[in-house]
Order: sequence, then structure tokens, then C-alpha cells
Amino acid sequence: MAATSAERTLSVPDILSPHVVRVVAPNPSVMTLEGTNSYVVLGRTSCLVVDPGPAIPAHLAALEEAADGRPIRTIVATHHHLDHTESIAELAARTGAETLAADTLVGRADIGPDGVRVTALPTPGHTDDSISLLVADDRVLLTGDFILGRGTTVLMSPDGNLAAYLASLEATMALVRAGAIDVMGPGHGPMVRDPLGWLLHYQQHRLDRLAQVRAALDAGHESLDDLLDAVYPDATGDVRWAAAMSLQAQLDYLCPPHEYA
Repeated sequence: MAATSAERTLSVPDILSPHVVRVVAPNPSVMTLEGTNSYVVLGRTSCLVVDPGPAIPAHLAALEEAADGRPIRTIVATHHHLDHTESIAELAARTGAETLAADTLVGRADIGPDGVRVTALPTPGHTDDSISLLVADDRVLLTGDFILGRGTTVLMSPDGNLAAYLASLEATMALVRAGAIDVMGPGHGPMVRDPLGWLLHYQQHRLDRLAQVRAALDAGHESLDDLLDAVYPDATGDVRWAAAMSLQAQLDYLCPPHEYA
């Protein structure tokens, strides 16, 4: 859904922690919720931008404003989807920032701006290149679309993978239990202030969906459309397309390499 001219003025910086500022892009839709959450991680004399989002001039201006006079030295995307990456080239051209792709960052602990520890953690499942960024001193995890602030994320088959997603949830819950994460900054929607509760909700949701898919298969539903009607009866339009992606990922998990019409 295209943003209106009025919506294109809505990017407002939101201070989340001593080093992290959120700027919500004015690209609301059924898939992006209120809009893409972009983040500016503030160092002493420079900053890092995470998921700069759509190429909307007002949004890019808001990101530069959120930098609070510090030069933007690095730009990182949590995964390759356009609603997170479209403005990377333009922002890099405006600022001279280095751009780092998600698939080059896994395990790196040196991507933060000066004075701020930021570590890239692998959290595949939504896509195969999905990462999350841990701002260690603030105990904030920037999750991209691995975790959303409301609703649940789509597993984007074929590169989305349910087994990987469930493993990512388990690994992230272990970090929360170890005291490394207090807040999650998702790719869309509000901040997650109860990370363990939300991760457990996500895990249970996936297990419940798997049970529904198993029941639909046992009931004789075979085609993808029939299974969609049985498991996601209220999904229409773009939501049905997203449900189909997640359903295929669940079928791949349950009974690979079966093909569905």
C-alpha cells in the first residue's frame, strides 16, 4: 500500500535506550503494520543505521536528524527485503557510509559505532539471511522481521525455514534468560518489553499452527488452496499470500520434499 503525501511526513525519532533511537517509516500497510522501524545506534562521534527502510525523502531526513549531528558511518540491513533496504544506496550516497549486507555479518562483534558494542546474531527463519543486532550495553536486540511487535512474522518460503526459525527462537530465549536482552526492537510494530513472554508466544503459535496443518492433512486436504482454507480461513488478499508462504514452510518442515499443487 503506497503512503499518502500526509503519511510521508510522519517519521518521528523515538528514544528507546541510551544508544538507540527508532524512526518509523511512513509506509504503513497490512504487511508493514505502522511502517518499517529504522534504528539509529548512537556512538560518541558517529552512528550506525539499521534497516533504513523505504526511499522516502522525509524518512531519510528523519534518520539524519536522529543522528543528532553525528555522521552516519555504517548502514546495516537485517535481511534483504525491500521495505528494509530500498533507501540504502541513497543514504550511503548522501552520507558516505559503508554498507554491510546481512549475510556478511554473522558473528561479527565490531559493527557498532565508537563506544557502543553491537554484535550480529544469526536469526534465520523469516529469510535465510535474517540477522538480529544486539546492542549489548543497552541490552536491546534489533530483530528485523524475525520478531514483530504485534502479530506474527511470515516465513518467506522458499528461503524461509521453520526448523531454522524455531532454533532462532530457542537461541534468543537463551540470551534473554542469561540477562543479555531486556527489550526487542522489531522490524515492524511496537517495542517488545517482555521479550521472554513474547518469544514463548511466538514459539507456541508456531507449534499450534503445525498441529493445525497436521490435522488438515489427516482430514484429507491435499492442495495448497484447500490447506489454506482449512488452516487460515480468514486470510484474504496480501494476507492470504503471506499465509501461503508460511504454510509452505510448515509443509516443508513436516513432510519434505512433498509438492503441493
